[in-house]
Amino acid sequence: MEVRNAYEILGTKDSPTEYLIEGLLPVGLTIFTGREKIGKSFFLLQLAGSICSGKNFLDKSVNKGEVLYLALEDTEGRLNHRMRKQKSFSENLDFITKIEEGESLEEIINCYMRNNPKCQCIIVDHFLLAEAGAITAEYDHDLQVARKYKSLADQYKLSLILVIHEKKGKANSQIEKIIGRGLGATADCILRLSRNDNTKLATLYSAGRDITEKNIVIEFDDETCTWNQSSEQVIEEIDYNLSAIINYVVSKKEVSMSAQELASTLKLKLNPISIASLLDKNKNILDSNGISFERGRTNGKRKFILKYNELENVNSADSAD
Repeated sequence: MEVRNAYEILGTKDSPTEYLIEGLLPVGLTIFTGREKIGKSFFLLQLAGSICSGKNFLDKSVNKGEVLYLALEDTEGRLNHRMRKQKSFSENLDFITKIEEGESLEEIINCYMRNNPKCQCIIVDHFLLAEAGAITAEYDHDLQVARKYKSLADQYKLSLILVIHEKKGKANSQIEKIIGRGLGATADCILRLSRNDNTKLATLYSAGRDITEKNIVIEFDDETCTWNQSSEQVIEEIDYNLSAIINYVVSKKEVSMSAQELASTLKLKLNPISIASLLDKNKNILDSNGISFERGRTNGKRKFILKYNELENVNSADSAD
C-alpha cells in the first residue's frame, strides 16, 4: 500500500482531460446509446469522418487522428453509399464489418493498436455483436467488462466508443437507462441520442467524469445524411425547462397546475405562454418518458394535467440505423 501526501500530489504535473472532440468526446471509454433506426450509424460515421479530417463536429473543434470503425451491422455496400453521401471517406479511416469465429474484441483492439499505434479512436457498433454476452442483468459482471475496456482505452490513450442498445423499461432519468447495466459507473463519457418519431430533430445527451451534463438538439439533413447543431442558446433553454418538468412529474407521479404555477414552482426560464407551447410541441418526448399530457380546468382555471406511468418492457432488439 502506497500513501501519498496531498502536497506531494500537488507537486506532480496536472493532467487535464484530453478530448478528441472538445467538450464532447474525451480520451477514455465512452458508452453511446439510443433506440433503433434514429440515425446512430449516420452520427457515428460522421463523427469518425470529422476525426479523420480534423473538421469541426457539431460546431466543436476536433483533434485530427486515425479511426477504426467496427461497423458490424453494416455491409461494405451500405458503408460505400453512406460515405459518398456524407463525403466522409478518408485514408485515416479503417473498417471491420465482420469478426471471425474465435476472435475476441480485446484481441482485435490489441492487434490493431500494435500495428496502428497512431489510432486515436475505435468505434464498436454494436458491442454485443463484438462480444456476445458481455452485458447481463448482473451489475458486478457488467462493471468488470466495462473496466476491461476502460483499461484498454487508457493503455492506448484512445477514445473507445462502445455502442449498446438503450436499456428498456422504467427509468427516471436518461442516465439510468445505461447505468442500470453497470456500464455507466466506469465510463468516462456517456452519449445518448434520442429522436422523436416523424421529425428531423434529435437530442444528444452527454455526461461524464469531467463533462458538464447537457443536452444538445441536432437536426438531420436528409440530403447529406449528416447531423447539424441547431441554435444552441434557444435549444438549451428549451431542454432545461422540459427536463425540469419531466423530472418533477416523475417524482410526483401526477401534476395538475397552471402554466404560471409550473413556472413559479420549478423556477422555469420560460413565460406561461411559452410553457404551453413547449408542452404541445414535445408530446412525443413526454410520451417516451412515460408522461401523458392533457389540458383541463379546475375551479374555472386552466390546468395542465401531467401523469407519469412507469415504462413497461418492450422489445429490446436493435437493428441497423
